[in-house]
Amino acid sequence: MTKDQKQIANKQIIMLNKEDVREITGWCENVVNNTFAYDSDFPCIKKR
Repeated sequence: MTKDQKQIANKQIIMLNKEDVREITGWCENVVNNTFAYDSDFPCIKKR
């Protein structure tokens, strides 16, 4: 993700799929799958 893309992401709502979340966070597939399935706050997370 470029610096410009990060600035846009901080100002706008952007929908991400599981692969996007894995790439941005560095989380493994199991963590992402569990987050999508069981985290009551998800998909409303903001990573800085």
